[in-house]
Amino acid sequence: MSQPSATRKRPEPSGNRTTKTRSSADPAFEQNMIDAGIYPHNRHSKPENLGSIRGHLARSRASLSPSVFRDEDFEEFVELADRASGETSVRTDVITLIEGSGRKQHRHGADHVFNNLEPLDEDLPKPKPDQYDGAQPESIERCVRRDLGQYIVPCTNTARPAVPNFILEAKGDGGRADILKRQACHHGALGARAVHQLDNYQAAEPQYNHHAKSFSSTYHHGTSTLALYSHHITQPKVPGGQPEYHMTKLDGFDMTGNPRSFREGATALRNLRDLSQTYRNSAINHANQVARHAPTDSPLTLLTDSQTSLSAAQDNPSDSQTSLSAAQDNTSDSQTSLSAAQDNTSDSQTSLSAAQDNTSDTSGYETPDEYTTAKRSRHDGPVHPRASPVAATPGSVTSSGSRHDADTLVTLS
Repeated sequence: MSQPSATRKRPEPSGNRTTKTRSSADPAFEQNMIDAGIYPHNRHSKPENLGSIRGHLARSRASLSPSVFRDEDFEEFVELADRASGETSVRTDVITLIEGSGRKQHRHGADHVFNNLEPLDEDLPKPKPDQYDGAQPESIERCVRRDLGQYIVPCTNTARPAVPNFILEAKGDGGRADILKRQACHHGALGARAVHQLDNYQAAEPQYNHHAKSFSSTYHHGTSTLALYSHHITQPKVPGGQPEYHMTKLDGFDMTGNPRSFREGATALRNLRDLSQTYRNSAINHANQVARHAPTDSPLTLLTDSQTSLSAAQDNPSDSQTSLSAAQDNTSDSQTSLSAAQDNTSDSQTSLSAAQDNTSDTSGYETPDEYTTAKRSRHDGPVHPRASPVAATPGSVTSSGSRHDADTLVTLS
C-alpha cells in the first residue's frame, strides 16, 4: 500500500514556479518552517515520552566516571578546545572527544546533501546536516526502501546511512546559535518523519502517539555550549491536512565549565545517540516484519514509557545498544521466565530479564582498555563475568545497523 505524502505542499515542476527556497541564515527561514507546521519550540505540543527520555539521558556511564575520566582529562579537553577555531576543527577534535570511542558503534555520515527526500515544504532548502546517524541500507527490506525511499533514504547515493534520526550541528567561534537551532529543527523533523513512516508502513491509517523518536544536538564553540533536542510528529489539525513537527529542548551543558558539567553533557549526548538507534532499529524491524507478512507488535507499544527495552540496552558494556531483537522479546504476551529461557525454550520469546541478568560491571565502558584502566584504579575492582548469549531474531537489526541471519547469536560482552 502506498504511503500518503508527508509534505505540507507538493512542489510544482521546477519550470512552473519561482524558487522560494531560503537559507537557514535568512531571517524568514524560521517563519517558513512555522508556516509549514515545523515548530522550533514546544508551545503547541510536548512529547508524551519526555520524562522517560530525560531519565535515560541521566543514566550513568562508567567510562565517564571520575575514576576513569579524571579531572586531568578534562583539563586536556579544555586545552584542545581552546586551540580549535573553525567549524572543521571543532567537529574533528572537540566533538569527537565528547562523543567518545563508542561512536564507532554508530553508522554515521557527514556533510551529505539530503537530495533524495521529499521536502517538508517547497520554501525550505535542501537539508545538509553536519553529521547524522542512520542504518545500514541493507538492514531494511528492499521493498520497504522502494516504497518509502523518499522519506527514509536521504541521498541519491543510496549506500549512505538511511533513516537519519540523530543529527549533530556544530559552529565555530563566529557561528550563529540561532542558525544552529534552525538547522537542527529542520533536520530533526525529517528524522521524525522517517521513523513515523516506518512505524506506519502499510497501515490503513497512520497512528500518532506523540512520542519523540528523532533527536538532534548542537554545539556552539564560541560558548562551549552543547544543547540536546527531541522531535516528534503530531496528527494534522484538520482532516486531509499535513502532520506537524515539534522541537523540544531536553537539556544544555557548558562543556568547558568544569569536569562535572562535561561528564553530564557527554553522558547525555552518548545516551541520546544510543536511544535514537534503539528507536530507529525498532521501526526498521517493524517495517521489515510487515514486508515479510510476519506477525508483528506495533512499534507504538513496543517502546513504552517505562523504557524497559532501553534498560537492557544501557547495560551493554560497549556503550552501544543491545540488538532490537532483545528489545522485541519484551512485547509478547507469551513471555517466558528466565529459567525457561535458560532451558532453551523455542516456542516462546525470552524475557528481557535474560539480557538484564547478563549485565556486567563493565557497563558504560567505551573499550576493553578503559575497563582495564578503571579496574586497576580501584582496590575493589569489579569482577568481569562472562556474558551469556542472547539469540537474535532472524533478520532483525542489531545495534550497528546490520542484519542477523538465523542461528546468529548476539552477545552482551
